[in-house]
Amino acid sequence: MTTWSDLAELARTQVREVADDPDARLRLREAFYLRYGFADVLFAAAALDPALDDAKFGFGRSELDFMRWEIRRGVLDPGRGSPWWRAVNLSFLYDGQLAGLGHEAGLDGTDAPLPAKAWLAYIADPSGVTWYRAHNTSIVSGYHEHSDLAPGESRPEQIFLNCVLYRLLFAQGMVEGVEFEKLGRFLADPRLPSVDLLVHLPDFYPDRYPLTSGEAKHVMHRGHSLEEASARCLDLVLIHPQLVRLYGRAAVWNATPFLVKWVVKGEPCYPHGRPHNTMLAYAARLVRRIRGKRRAGAAPKT
Repeated sequence: MTTWSDLAELARTQVREVADDPDARLRLREAFYLRYGFADVLFAAAALDPALDDAKFGFGRSELDFMRWEIRRGVLDPGRGSPWWRAVNLSFLYDGQLAGLGHEAGLDGTDAPLPAKAWLAYIADPSGVTWYRAHNTSIVSGYHEHSDLAPGESRPEQIFLNCVLYRLLFAQGMVEGVEFEKLGRFLADPRLPSVDLLVHLPDFYPDRYPLTSGEAKHVMHRGHSLEEASARCLDLVLIHPQLVRLYGRAAVWNATPFLVKWVVKGEPCYPHGRPHNTMLAYAARLVRRIRGKRRAGAAPKT
């Protein structure tokens, strides 16, 4: 009788075979989504997209667009790439492969590892909510598992790792309905090309690894451009001031209670457990104070 232990070894072998080939990593995920992307659940906006060929991956479209950016940036290269990015991506591939094997074997998720269990829930009931919970459970678990590698990254890159995470969790919050309600669910739908658009804006997602000095300035929100202003607005005004609440909710959605430890005094602090003290942190604190004063001023007098 096939067990999760048997499948775990097979999944490890499958991802080990593609570990040193970024394009093969991508093909592995494309194959997963050709089978489990549920492109037949397409909605009108996706069906009318000019890049309809990408729509065949269904709910996997955003993830694959992000992975293509990782490949272009070079973080998955076995030589000059990033040990942290490579390890997190590989553990992510493993989670999906294990879940797919378990589903094909007819196993239930009772004894499956947490990320695989989340992917099985998505396969059983595909939707934006179940996809984000599966995807983000895998990503957050990868961050946690490989936190020992993150200190080897430069300080600006570590700041960027936090940025990638909280933007992803914010998108999940939109689909969960706690950000912008119906509009949020539409904008963050993983079947749309939103991620592809963002990763082609270098002030949001840098082109090179390691970061150039100019890219580091944008990551730390010290650059000067229209794109940089947009990125600063997204992070500073919309996301950063509510990180404690966002991470608390995401810890429940993704069954990852350790996530709340990556915010200290309202500031992102992965992997060290202490804020990075960027310009963004100071600015976000100012925004929180202004919002607090406005709420106090709007309170009815008794």
